[in-house]
Amino acid sequence: MLLAAAGCSSTGASSIVGEWQYIDNGHPAAIGDVFFNTDGTCGSTLTYQGQSSCRYTGTYRTSGNDLTIASDDDGGAAPSTTTTDSFSISGTTLTLDLPDGGGEAQYSRVSSSGNTTCP
Repeated sequence: MLLAAAGCSSTGASSIVGEWQYIDNGHPAAIGDVFFNTDGTCGSTLTYQGQSSCRYTGTYRTSGNDLTIASDDDGGAAPSTTTTDSFSISGTTLTLDLPDGGGEAQYSRVSSSGNTTCP
């Protein structure tokens, strides 16, 4: 999983807040799109054959170039999963380093609303 405790996001032009659409660059499409809200909540959606579903929801915080996410990907049946990955934003492109040397995933900014929920 890409993407910990509720926290604040960065501000300004490099803010991670908003909706980001996955850019297919050879990684599995199952990576999905991501969103980060102003209240510290986040999530990922996956669209398949026109149907959108929520992959996970959670909370996030940023510190420098580190993005920490605590995700609940099973409806609360098990403890949350927490991961910390490096990220960068250049223009309208968000790049996340995939865990375990899996390369990078890139996303294009769809909006900066900061008020998104899973379908």
